[in-house]
Amino acid sequence: MDLLYEKEDTSILFSTSKCLAASILVATYVITVPVQRWEFPILPWVVFVTSCEEQQIVNTVGMVLRHIFDPVPLPPLI
Repeated sequence: MDLLYEKEDTSILFSTSKCLAASILVATYVITVPVQRWEFPILPWVVFVTSCEEQQIVNTVGMVLRHIFDPVPLPPLI
């Protein structure tokens, strides 16, 4: 979750902490569980437990994953 503090464009994610936490849970599941083991319906479960809208969670998961896997350009060396 500390990764989300790195960029200013991720500050919009903090408007709804419950949905942000749900999205981080889904993103963590997607990153750590091999595709062959995706037996647990994580997204429907998170939507049910948190009462957040599915599309909001999907959008936030996308932003979190882009933030994690989007390479940050390094400053030029002198």
